[in-house]
Amino acid sequence: MELEIIAENKNILLDRKEIKCVIKGAYGKIKRSEALEALSNFLNLDKKKLYLIRMENKRGTRDLIATCFYYEDPKKAEKQLPKHIFVRMGLKEGKKK
Repeated sequence: MELEIIAENKNILLDRKEIKCVIKGAYGKIKRSEALEALSNFLNLDKKKLYLIRMENKRGTRDLIATCFYYEDPKKAEKQLPKHIFVRMGLKEGKKK
């Protein structure tokens, strides 16, 4: 699995680091948890503070474009991010029908 960082921005207003990267040939073959693990290892960041926001296909290829946010303080992430992000990551349980 080959990773390449497209953009890395420090958002001072929201106190987070916004990272956008490409995982070569991984679209449809990798789970969110595996992608988060690979990103945290590649970037040398704490997995508990890294939040995978979006995974999308790069048109015409099997490459995966991942957007993630890194917060120094997880409490700020809880205030700013939608609840479904935490459900996807398995940190919280969703609503029961």
